[in-house]
Amino acid sequence: MGGYLAGRLRTKWVDTHTNEIYFRDTAHGFLTWAGGAAGISRSFNHHISSLIGGSAKVIGSVAGGATATRRE
Repeated sequence: MGGYLAGRLRTKWVDTHTNEIYFRDTAHGFLTWAGGAAGISRSFNHHISSLIGGSAKVIGSVAGGATATRRE
């Protein structure tokens, strides 16, 4: 979707060879795709690390509570 929008919103080059226009449109689409993929990957990694960190805290507190009751 981002590559399509990048191609549609660009200014039209009139006196330019079609190969240059094709390359420019391809580069814009690829850069848009790469930026979107990097953003999604960063968001995914953040959420997964938060989930793992939260789970580790819960497991640690449960394990700490179990050892505390066992000592009494």
